[in-house]
Amino acid sequence: MANYFMLGGDGKEYGPIPADQLRQWAAEGRANAQTQIRPADGGPWSSLAAVPELSDPGFAASAINPALAQLASKIGRADPSFGLEDTVKRLASVLARGSGWMKFFAVLMFVFSGIELLFSLGMAIVFVWLPIWLGVILWGAGSRASQAAASGSEADLTAALDKIRFFFKLYGILMIVGFVGGILMFFLFSATIVNAIHQSGALSGSGGLGHFP
Repeated sequence: MANYFMLGGDGKEYGPIPADQLRQWAAEGRANAQTQIRPADGGPWSSLAAVPELSDPGFAASAINPALAQLASKIGRADPSFGLEDTVKRLASVLARGSGWMKFFAVLMFVFSGIELLFSLGMAIVFVWLPIWLGVILWGAGSRASQAAASGSEADLTAALDKIRFFFKLYGILMIVGFVGGILMFFLFSATIVNAIHQSGALSGSGGLGHFP
């Protein structure tokens, strides 16, 4: 087998490296199918998976992060020859099975926001844009998850996961704000009631209700 130079994640060039060494590095997670390599005897840079000598099924399996491959094998039928695209499809299929519910929940958010906006005669626009935004994010997550499951695109899977992460982050912030606001309103309401009771007692003690013969 030929020797190769490899471009590391730190931007440095390593080599010459025999193909067997590349296999070992891939198994250790130091290289993957997208790692840039070039022949030691000259030639352009290309992804590791694009080199025929290294694109056999055995290497395709080792070119994926071992933890990712193990997780994917648990989701679907174990297959030692599956590559990056198959791995993404198997992982994305889990999200894709819930994409319908994501979109359904997004539609509910749109509908309730529209109803609130209608009954408030447009005044609720100050608040309803938040659930509408959340609905758009959730709808996008469901769509990208379905696309990733069909195409095996790592970019689509990453985008779907990122949208879900952002949805729950934003939703969590809104929940915290609502919880704190509810507590403040409770104490404000309680203080108002206590103050009203004190004022009523003061008026009664001073004869503010009048005297009867």
